[in-house]
Amino acid sequence: PDALESLEKQYAKLRAEAPASDRSPEIFLLAGLNDMGLSERIKAELERIDQAYPNDAMVKALIKAYAPVVK
Repeated sequence: PDALESLEKQYAKLRAEAPASDRSPEIFLLAGLNDMGLSERIKAELERIDQAYPNDAMVKALIKAYAPVVK
């Protein structure tokens, strides 16, 4: 639980500091969730990110890359 809370805080900080077009914070978040083995949370975050950034090529690539994890 502490690791997840720390990850979420770091993500929020990165997202606040990064330009809107930068997907690095999302990559950081997804990688951290993957390290923790939280596949359901990855799936939820991918859905949220896809809705937040429709038609974004990087988001589509992330969805494709994490497809095996969320199945």
